[in-house]
Amino acid sequence: MTYHDVKNVCIDKVRFALEPVLADCTAFLVTRQMVATAGHCVKDVQAQSLLFIFDFSADPQTQVAKQEFPDEDVVAGEVVVDSRSTMRST
Repeated sequence: MTYHDVKNVCIDKVRFALEPVLADCTAFLVTRQMVATAGHCVKDVQAQSLLFIFDFSADPQTQVAKQEFPDEDVVAGEVVVDSRSTMRST
């Protein structure tokens, strides 16, 4: 499934329209056992349903994103510590 398939964007107007969509959100490693992501990414979600993929990248020659990952690069969530949104409207 591509970004075009998900968001119905114009292929000739959106640079990444034909890239595979493999994730809903991004995250980063805080400690060896904790990742941080935006609150809306984990709101109303069971932690065990989340998968975190490390070393996500695209082939430098083709610019096509990897779609298969070794088991050691895929980690399941265990606990959502906090999912509060800190966004404020002005």
